[in-house]
Amino acid sequence: MEEPRVENYAADAHPQLYQAGPRPRTRPPGPQTLHITARIRSAESVSSPDGSPPVATATRASVVPVRSVSPHMTTSHDGENEFLNVRDLAGRLRDELSSLWVLEHSEANDDEANVSSSSGFLHQRIAAAFDERYRDKDGNVLDAEISKWLDGYDGYKDGRWTGMSARPEQERDMYKPFATILTDIIEASGNTEELDDTNPQPIKTRKVEVTANNKLVHVAAEPSGPGQENVAPPVKSCPDIIVFGTGPCVGPERQLPSLSYRSALSPYELKPFDVDGPELPQEIKDQLSVYAHQVLVCQPNRNFVRIPLVGPNTLRVAHFDRGGPHVSPAFNYHTKKGAIIFFKLVWLLSSIQEDDLGYDTSIFWKDGERHVTVQVDQNTTRTLQIMDSRTRPLFFRRTIVSRGTKCWGVKDATSGAEFYLKDYWMADKRTAETIFLEKLRGVFGVAELHYFQTDIATVYEQRLRKADEDLPRTYSNNGVRQSVNNRSLMRLVLKRYAGALSDAPCALHFLRAIRDIVIGHRLAFIDRDVLHRDISFNNILITQECLDGSDDGSRPYAVLIDFDMAFSALIGRDAAEGKTGTRAFQSIKILLDQDGYTHHDIMDDLESIFYVLCYTCCCYDASGQLLRSLPGTFASWLEETKDKSLVKSKQGFILATLDEPIIRFSGPSGRVIVALIEDLQEFFKPRLQSASKFFRDLKQWQQGDSVLRPEDVVWNELTNDEVGKSYDAFLKHLQTAISKLEKLPASNTDSRPATPSVVPTPSATSSGSPKRPRQEGEGDEPTVVDMSPHATKRVKVMKDAVLPIPGPRLFRDPPAASEHEADAEEELAPPQPMQKIIWRMRPKTRK
Repeated sequence: MEEPRVENYAADAHPQLYQAGPRPRTRPPGPQTLHITARIRSAESVSSPDGSPPVATATRASVVPVRSVSPHMTTSHDGENEFLNVRDLAGRLRDELSSLWVLEHSEANDDEANVSSSSGFLHQRIAAAFDERYRDKDGNVLDAEISKWLDGYDGYKDGRWTGMSARPEQERDMYKPFATILTDIIEASGNTEELDDTNPQPIKTRKVEVTANNKLVHVAAEPSGPGQENVAPPVKSCPDIIVFGTGPCVGPERQLPSLSYRSALSPYELKPFDVDGPELPQEIKDQLSVYAHQVLVCQPNRNFVRIPLVGPNTLRVAHFDRGGPHVSPAFNYHTKKGAIIFFKLVWLLSSIQEDDLGYDTSIFWKDGERHVTVQVDQNTTRTLQIMDSRTRPLFFRRTIVSRGTKCWGVKDATSGAEFYLKDYWMADKRTAETIFLEKLRGVFGVAELHYFQTDIATVYEQRLRKADEDLPRTYSNNGVRQSVNNRSLMRLVLKRYAGALSDAPCALHFLRAIRDIVIGHRLAFIDRDVLHRDISFNNILITQECLDGSDDGSRPYAVLIDFDMAFSALIGRDAAEGKTGTRAFQSIKILLDQDGYTHHDIMDDLESIFYVLCYTCCCYDASGQLLRSLPGTFASWLEETKDKSLVKSKQGFILATLDEPIIRFSGPSGRVIVALIEDLQEFFKPRLQSASKFFRDLKQWQQGDSVLRPEDVVWNELTNDEVGKSYDAFLKHLQTAISKLEKLPASNTDSRPATPSVVPTPSATSSGSPKRPRQEGEGDEPTVVDMSPHATKRVKVMKDAVLPIPGPRLFRDPPAASEHEADAEEELAPPQPMQKIIWRMRPKTRK
């Protein structure tokens, strides 16, 4: 029978890319070229313009890494780790933050340490920022007013807060007197309650509560799907004192809600001893980290949180943001100068100006609805309504140190257009995702970018440091103290799509979605020189065309999102490339490459797509719901923290016969999927063998094996011709399976459809998207494997269940109205710089 024809949009549209041999170059060859580069070299080597192997140019041979590698980090993201108790969470946070602490220490006397200073220690910089913002009616700083209040306050006499014993017998003896001091300062500063009752937004109120014996329940990760509950008991923790509050950034309530981390503005941790010196005990680090983690998790519009660590005589301020923890030195908060700084800290930690507390004030509540304001250009903002009424985003990375990615479904109230809004903290020296998406505008199979903001906030700004300052961490790695990563908050507004891969209504539409992802990946790489490098289940979304089954070739069945880990040779390599990708879907080569001897290439991404395909077919039931108890292979991929163990599991998966059942699609469709997986296993075996041999030879050479020479230890990067052939072969296997499914009767091709929570409606896409001609392939059916039928009933929750990857099912929420090509813009006043605030002291003496 005739060999199936492979549909090749890219070849038809760009025939020059598919000539024999490397394609003509439009830029000089060399290390900056993405497609052909000497990766493992003897001393110096160069790539020939025609794509021939690199030639050694020096006599002294060595095998050297070509990139820096960031090791896999254990994180506190409870989508990966279901915490059984607070100690479990604290242990994860300890690992996550271990090398990231900045602990300031001062040998200065009290008078030197207790003054506002924009270039001083953290508590001094915070006080200086207060002085910049808050003044009296004559424009003077408030030190004199605060001093006058202290002189008249019954709780402060002779240079000491009278309620605070210098040597308390027990910690609980400190709670009530300290809470009284906080309450009085908050009342004096006017932060107790907002006076404007006509404001349509929630009223800003503040209240101090002793919570040492009132354990607050942690917010758990979202259930994986309808009818699935979290199996672990709720984790609880209790800061000693919390300032709670309401406000537009906090929640929809106009009055104080019940006590929870969602309304916690500032936790306070008290100790019956002073924590001085350059170090911070690990137990205290754990406590502070747990509180900060929960505040940031429960308040996704919170950019940072500050937690005072209070002793009988001294106080330290712990600041947590996406760059990690930063702790001030201890200072005496009883002396007059120290009391003034303490007053300013308490003011800011209870401020009704919510940006003082670390809130992103562009995300707010009004009239019971949540909104987000986006800066469209220098003079225009647009306010979008967050569509989901829940208090949490569709997806949120639940860690302290990370990109902190959060995603919202939003709608323009004027036009009715719906979008997908993504916020993330870009690492320093990374290329902004928006740059890649701008390069990829109009590319088939790539998400459409509408508008964006960059550098909304930075880690250094939040710590009141300049971007060009050196901010080294306290602890070193291999004797080198690295600087804090100055991450920047970025915002993207993208076209909203129909759901996750698991929502594809049948096997045919599912494989068409995979095919279109590969085509989009190919066009992005060959035509626009962009390599994704972070293929995962969460980063592929299906379109309305996939749900409807329309196949005119003009619009893709699925798109790639999340290009924040991408690379382009034309833009330049990231200074800290590191190990990229989601570990469960990373290629074997990337997992083996601990020291950066190879670069991420298209075969790594194709291997990730293969794992996504298998994961979706084996881990979702016939209705598109994620199994609560995952098959052993995939459960190990999600749980495993050691690269070597993950490599062995994936090697076995590629080399052995598939022993995990295909659950998502059954009957003849399922057998077609099994045959496709077997074909792709064969496709990746040569790659696996090459990678295994290279790293085995490299290890032998490093151990001094005299038989091997440096020129024997070479990883051969793909030539341009090999790149095209790799894509062709992968697509050929997909098209063979698609052609078989197209020939099956409709009753055999359709699985039980995945039903979104709301019936989706079509939405327009860019008219500039390239069209792909589709032709029905023909060919022999591959050998099918008989499978026993699998029940489609929900798997019951098991106590030892593995938590699956979070979030993807939340992307399924479809638009309720069509998306408009020309979106009406809401003209608002441009944002104003942080205002100076005139303050009048509210005197009070407590009897």
